[in-house]
Amino acid sequence: MLFVLSILPFLYSWLEADRINLRLEGIDEVLPVELWMGTLSTVLLLEALRRSVSPILAGLVTVGIGYLFLTEYMPGIFNYRDLPYYEIIETLYLFNGQGMFGSITGIAATMVAIFIAYGAFMEASGVGKLFTQGGQLIAGRYSGGPAKVAVVTSAFFGTMSGSASANVFTTGSFTIPMMKRIGFRPQVAGGIETAASVGGQSAPPIMGAGAFIMSEITNTPYSEIIIAAILGSLCFFTLIFVSVHFEARKHGLKGMDASELPTTAEVFKNSIC
Repeated sequence: MLFVLSILPFLYSWLEADRINLRLEGIDEVLPVELWMGTLSTVLLLEALRRSVSPILAGLVTVGIGYLFLTEYMPGIFNYRDLPYYEIIETLYLFNGQGMFGSITGIAATMVAIFIAYGAFMEASGVGKLFTQGGQLIAGRYSGGPAKVAVVTSAFFGTMSGSASANVFTTGSFTIPMMKRIGFRPQVAGGIETAASVGGQSAPPIMGAGAFIMSEITNTPYSEIIIAAILGSLCFFTLIFVSVHFEARKHGLKGMDASELPTTAEVFKNSIC
């Protein structure tokens, strides 16, 4: 039901695009139907944010919108003139380049969507498994093996995902239990995986949405941002890898058993498939 309702306000903005684009913002009247559509779209976007991203983030956005209704009652620098309801809805729903149709939405609907689809295809095609086994083969046998596998695998996976949360979910589901099994404390195992996965969000060529926003705001070609990010990404993962090594040596933690490691033939077979 909510999905069907969510279609209505954006279908209206599409059908009335000419009138909305030609209206004088802040001068022309906001129609009653636009007040309803703007209210509906705002509420449904907040609910979608709560479900798909984080209740905390949805709460923060709600607080930000709620502030618009209380500006005249706020003290000090937070005080502002009274904002009528129609003006708030107009800013959120009808303004071009602001509110829910701002430049970041445009980037997400075009550039980011393409790369997310690419990353999903790469993961579903088995490349994720290739990266996992490759990380185990490269670093699994050494001191603190599973932790180093987490770093290497997160770096590989980050190149095709650009999402820290997806990285944690995909690689952490097997690296965190392995780290705990060889002696890493649970909080340390979780911290290592989180740190490595966050670095995967800045691993070129995909990176996160922030790279696309950076390209848009600075008017810098995305290809140049990718090149500039290579050195920083290598430094980040190198330092995480070194930190993991010293942590493992400090507590005398060994690597993975030979029986747990994939063979070169298995990795090569997956790379061909």
